[in-house]
Amino acid sequence: MASLRKAALVLGRQASRPSLSASRRCLSSVRPNPLAGALNGSPRVSKSYTRHVSTSRALRQEQETETQTPASGASGEASDASVERLQFQAETRQLLDIVAKSLYSDKEVFIREVISNASDALEKLRHNRLTETTDSTAVVSGDQGEELCIRISVDEANNTFTIHDNGIGMLKQELIDNLGTIARSGSQAFLKDLKEKGETSAKAAQSIIGQFGVGFYSTFMVGDLVTVYTRSYKPGSTGYRWISDGSGSFEVSPDESASIGSKIVVSLKGDEKKFSTESSVKDIITKYSNFISFPIYLNDTQINTVQPLWMTEGKKITEEEHKEFYQFIGQRSDTPRYSLHFSADAPIMVRSLLYVPDSVNAMFGVQHEGLALYNRRVLIQDKARDVIPEWLRFVKGVVDCEDIPLNLSRELLQDNAIIKKVRATLTSRIVRFLQREAKKDPEKYDQFFDQCGIFIREGIISQDPGETKDEIARLMRFESSEKQHEQTTNLDEYVERMQEGQKEIYYLCTTSRKLAESSPYYLQLRNKGYEVLFSFDNADDTILSALDSFKNMKVASAESFVDAGSDEKKDEEVVPSSSDDVRLTKEQADKLCAFVKEVLASKVEDVKATGNMAEYPVVITSSNISAFRSMKRNFMANQKFGNIPLAELLRPTLQVNPSHPVIMRLNITYQVDRPLAELALKQMFDNALIAAGVHDDPRNMLPQLNELIAQAIGADITKAAAPSDTSSTEEDSSEPVEEVTAENVTVESNKTQ
Repeated sequence: MASLRKAALVLGRQASRPSLSASRRCLSSVRPNPLAGALNGSPRVSKSYTRHVSTSRALRQEQETETQTPASGASGEASDASVERLQFQAETRQLLDIVAKSLYSDKEVFIREVISNASDALEKLRHNRLTETTDSTAVVSGDQGEELCIRISVDEANNTFTIHDNGIGMLKQELIDNLGTIARSGSQAFLKDLKEKGETSAKAAQSIIGQFGVGFYSTFMVGDLVTVYTRSYKPGSTGYRWISDGSGSFEVSPDESASIGSKIVVSLKGDEKKFSTESSVKDIITKYSNFISFPIYLNDTQINTVQPLWMTEGKKITEEEHKEFYQFIGQRSDTPRYSLHFSADAPIMVRSLLYVPDSVNAMFGVQHEGLALYNRRVLIQDKARDVIPEWLRFVKGVVDCEDIPLNLSRELLQDNAIIKKVRATLTSRIVRFLQREAKKDPEKYDQFFDQCGIFIREGIISQDPGETKDEIARLMRFESSEKQHEQTTNLDEYVERMQEGQKEIYYLCTTSRKLAESSPYYLQLRNKGYEVLFSFDNADDTILSALDSFKNMKVASAESFVDAGSDEKKDEEVVPSSSDDVRLTKEQADKLCAFVKEVLASKVEDVKATGNMAEYPVVITSSNISAFRSMKRNFMANQKFGNIPLAELLRPTLQVNPSHPVIMRLNITYQVDRPLAELALKQMFDNALIAAGVHDDPRNMLPQLNELIAQAIGADITKAAAPSDTSSTEEDSSEPVEEVTAENVTVESNKTQ
């Protein structure tokens, strides 16, 4: 350790150690700190609270009994007799290796740690200036009007990094306890002392951030030698020097050149020269500690000039301030569409300032960067993805949570329970905020939904436990059969307009409103007087199927309606609605349905005749149509599921309209020309699949269509055309060809054939 001591002495001469008077002049040119006299943004401590706090007896006795060893020489060098050599505890040596080599994934965070510790020390001093009694030897020393600050200097020539605060400083035993044992925390000891003295201010205790021991030892990731100069704020305290290379021991000796507060000098390793470069250190300070409440100076230039806007009362923030902060925190050049500023005390302490960008290009994807996560203005993660669900990845901003511990969790965020609470709180607040904005300015919200609707849909299908689908679903927007084209509505408004006795919310997914309004499924519901939500986004088939219900009412595709209607009126399926109504009798319909089921046996689950079919001869119905439609879009149009057509997997119910002219003709044709009837029936079934959007590939119908056309015009496409002479052609053509036309079959109203 003798060599360490000599190195420290040389280092001490090279590093500019400001005198006590110089320290008191720190930042004389800087504007007054607006938070002076308050604890990290908390209300000013009252006089009654000040009288309630007494001086720590333990610290006072230590100060009074502490041996004052005079320094030898003007430089403050200690004699060998005054140097105390101490060993780290065995457990501490093991932890030291872990902290220095494995705890942090980025070495640059050591700057964040020592700045946090310096801020911690300044906060303690500010607190004690407000609470220490003035009628004893425990009077706070130093200039009471002195500006509290953090000074950082780098020296590329000597490859050193130095940080100096004029905070609370340390007594000898505090120096040994706080820096000699990783498991011991200076902040924890301070909080314990507050409790022993009967402190009742929760904010006063919470303003002490970090665990000094763990953060301090991060300096050994980048330093070969670390020297600490400190003097307690207590009157008459001795200055001390602490020095170690992190190998298992350290030295403590008096040093009268030490000023009130603490100074850490890190002699950097050869491959860590970037931490002695001003530009690199400036970037790191701006990244992690830009919002520390005390001024931070780097080589006499203040770095942290941007104010932590989330700590300001929301009503006092101007639109221009929102714009500047949004562009700074999000590294963007546009303006925010929405801004959400809130604070919460339960279930956790959270302050947040969030923004929705004015422009979100969802087409090219939006990376989930998360939010900037702080604890009392100290950055924990600049891209904390776990504090917000992925479907809200379009949101930018910061969240400051005082409940997140600032020891290991600064880097690893190991307290998952707290993160989950933060996540749930933010999600709930954002969803409710968007709901309010939608009511306040529907047109502005519609523009937002056009850009960000894809994320809302993702939220419904991928919601986390604890999130409510109904709340997210309220953010969805649709066109409606009750609204004009391009006018939107939502699920809440739909429920308010529902018919008496209606139990389901019906939606129809198509590619355009024109197709929706001509759909047989919509026509069915229109005839019943039911409103239908129109969606032109392919994803909504999957999203609304996943939603399943809203306000305890089933959310159902329009394709599922006929099944329900036919079951409710099974006995009235083929009863004429008037004396002029022409349709098949029940006996005719039953026989025809049996024929249809025989032909389409592998493709349908059931065949029914129903009188609520509007202008279509047949339609397919199934509660799974929307799901199968989504499945189809996830594959190529001609994709088969193991050589099985999609229709055979779906096996829908085929609804037959007994009053449609085509069905009435089919009833005759299948008795006189079964092959033609089967061909026509298969084509009608394919048409129904196309109308429902679940046909594998319409191109597969071409051979069937060609054959149907050939039979209609009397052509025989089973024989390939071949060149022949005129005589043979005339001879062949002399044979009559039986023509099958509609006139070959007749039908009488309600007459059994």
